[in-house]
Amino acid sequence: MFKTVFANWQAKKADGYRPYIAVDGYHKFIGPFEQASYDDINFVRSVLDKGVRPDKSTNPSNSFPAVQELIDHIGKPSRAFFVLLWTPRYIGYTPAPGSAAETTDRECKLKLAHAATSLPNATVLDWSGAERPGNSVPANFFDPIHYRRAYAAQIEEDIARVIPTVVKGP
Repeated sequence: MFKTVFANWQAKKADGYRPYIAVDGYHKFIGPFEQASYDDINFVRSVLDKGVRPDKSTNPSNSFPAVQELIDHIGKPSRAFFVLLWTPRYIGYTPAPGSAAETTDRECKLKLAHAATSLPNATVLDWSGAERPGNSVPANFFDPIHYRRAYAAQIEEDIARVIPTVVKGP
């Protein structure tokens, strides 16, 4: 990351140069989705319709050590605040209702949400679930997990909404 930002800083001396990644690290993820086919909703729908909602859990023990590591890290005294985001998934890739995969998905989210409630500087937003109306709209996605700018703007608004409640840290 530093090398990329530094290279952009050096290269900005060239006329008309616009860096891919801003000095603050922000960039729009478009890369392979700049292909014209991704502007064709029928193509996108054909990609999304290949999905099969998982029913088997990839973690049948429902053990989530990475969640605890994350909580341990962000639970240390800090002036930073954290908005932990479960990003959108197209509905065809969310766990099948009543399945072991859904149980694992739910348990992981509950563990993170419960742990975050004990932290003064963290909150969790979940945009990944099948119940989100936008997750069943093909026009919101490039593929099952990469969503378009208009949908990202809605997520940004949600993040901005919760920031005042999170800025209560030490």
